Amino acid sequence: MDSDGLIEIAARLLKNKEVDVIIGYKNGNLPYTTRPAFIKAPEETDELIFNRFSRINLAGYIKEFRGKKVGIFAKGCDARSINMLVVEKQIDRKSVYIIGLPCPMMLDNSRLKEVFPYPKEIDISDGRIVLRDENRTVELEFNEYVDKTCARCNHRNPVIYDILLGEPVVEKEKDYDKLLGGFLNMDPEKRWELFERELVKCIRCYGCRQICPTCYCDECFVDCNKPKWLDKGVEKSDILFWHIGRIYHQAGRCVDCGSCSFVCPVGIDFSPYLLYMEYVVKNNFNYEPGIKIDEPPPLQTFKKDDPQEFIL
Repeated sequence: MDSDGLIEIAARLLKNKEVDVIIGYKNGNLPYTTRPAFIKAPEETDELIFNRFSRINLAGYIKEFRGKKVGIFAKGCDARSINMLVVEKQIDRKSVYIIGLPCPMMLDNSRLKEVFPYPKEIDISDGRIVLRDENRTVELEFNEYVDKTCARCNHRNPVIYDILLGEPVVEKEKDYDKLLGGFLNMDPEKRWELFERELVKCIRCYGCRQICPTCYCDECFVDCNKPKWLDKGVEKSDILFWHIGRIYHQAGRCVDCGSCSFVCPVGIDFSPYLLYMEYVVKNNFNYEPGIKIDEPPPLQTFKKDDPQEFIL
């Protein structure tokens, strides 16, 4: 993506006072990273970039600017999260100017760091990644280092936007049988063993909650004292209760942006559980989160003919 186009639009929106702030990306302090940028003046827009490391879903930051008109960069997952926030009446669609960006697929920065921790140059073209410093050059196949969340994404183009930059990309359907592998056919005891083995690594930093656009409660149940649902600390029962609660809260709401797994400092992969919830909701209610701005998620509605077999 040509950053000049982004900068031009962001500067125009701020100069004309069409928005009060632009939420986008700027370079991080380390290679293979970007970080959220909150730009309030046209002369600051030169910092804005969009590249294959613009990984974080920005939609969750909109609520920090309630009462202001916000311009925001939105990939496919960001746009769907914005839709969910509108549907759940957390933000007003009229207060958000969406700069849609077809996602070129993000790269897995952790794997790249293992190959070449501190490159001076990163060139990506013609299906190759070229990493260089003063002493060596390394060439890699692009497809082998695509972030696994992006590799399975079936909505790379924003479903909602005010302006779209770049040409729409080709999308594909999700193959849940392939993605979930044996998880779909695994008996409950084996699923629990997998869940327990992965989740007990948690150190209760709540990074997954903080980065999630649809974890927006003023008081999370894990912080509630009246009633007190669970203790702080890292007792296994408390850890598992916390994650079961958060994952179920995401049923029919998670857009599979993968931000929770991306920021986890101990490397927990939440995708099998969130993908399974997505699969159940889609199969039983024919619903995909964030696709339609006027369609509430299944757990916020009731129909007499709602299927119940999956919970019996």
